[in-house]
Amino acid sequence: MIRNLDLSLEDYGFSKFFYYPVPNGMELDMEMVADRAETDLLTNNKLRISGLLPFGVVKRDGAAALRYDMISPVNLEQLFASTLSKEQLVATLLKMMEGLEDLEKNGLDLEKILLNKKYIFLDDFSNRLVFLYVPVKVNVFEKVSMNEFLKTLIADAPYDEADDLLFFIKLHNYLVKNTDLPLLHFKEALKELAAGIAGPLTETNKGVPQAHFYSPSQGNMISEAAAAVEEGTTVLGSVSVEEEEGTTALGVGPHTLAQPFLLEAATGEKISLTKAVFKLGRDPEQVDFVAKNKVVGRVHAEILTVNGEYFFVDKQSRNGSYLNGVRLVQNSKTKLKHEDKIKLANEEFVFRLF
Repeated sequence: MIRNLDLSLEDYGFSKFFYYPVPNGMELDMEMVADRAETDLLTNNKLRISGLLPFGVVKRDGAAALRYDMISPVNLEQLFASTLSKEQLVATLLKMMEGLEDLEKNGLDLEKILLNKKYIFLDDFSNRLVFLYVPVKVNVFEKVSMNEFLKTLIADAPYDEADDLLFFIKLHNYLVKNTDLPLLHFKEALKELAAGIAGPLTETNKGVPQAHFYSPSQGNMISEAAAAVEEGTTVLGSVSVEEEEGTTALGVGPHTLAQPFLLEAATGEKISLTKAVFKLGRDPEQVDFVAKNKVVGRVHAEILTVNGEYFFVDKQSRNGSYLNGVRLVQNSKTKLKHEDKIKLANEEFVFRLF
């Protein structure tokens, strides 16, 4: 499906239209689309197909352009801008899947649908979602998969915290695990998740093999990156070298090991984890690392050091926390390992032990 399109909006008061200037050399496939149009509604060279924005070809500045009728002021972006309940989310996603299924059954190529929340509209008359179709013979546009689109859509949506938050987490994690997403399969899975048929999510990392990592309690472990011998030369990383009675010892004892830290993806800032309970969020009076990002909670999360191991805890944040793409259950301890990727809402970090 198409990720984005360079459209211009023109407002004529009573009517609004999107225009897409057809590049030279791009061939349109209007005949194929016309064969699937409701012929009694085909007027003024405008194609009307159930589930699509009405569109046609017009001349602008001596060149061809596709013109789409903006039939509704309400798009998917607006629907997902306010706090969503589980019921609202399920109903909207089912409308989307059913609308796309109908288009596919009618022989339209879903790869030519613009899958962008700004250009998917709610039709006031039918109460259905309506899509924008690009009738080209060769699809040369940047692509986005249904899975990618839904993951972003759901991750950015504000949820009603009093609702079934576990459902939202299960849904996100289902999308993370299922990259191939046939419409029918997703629709059935969505209904099962909404009905609570799928088993409860007790551990976000259950069944995922944990990579080996060291902790301060393992003073005799030395990373390969910390000490390497090449052609008779000892190359040292962050561990110290102690000399005693003519013997060189590499980093013996916990005090010589590197301190774990977070690496902020956007800025490269290194955030040392200096406390047993290290708090992250926006409130400078309550946290140890202060984020400037407004979607991060006041006290969004904590990183705990327990018996030489490290754990991440989401503190009931509004916009959620993610570990390696999986949304975490609130107030649940999840073990961290070297190079784990952490997101506080949409702010990214990498957890490193050295």
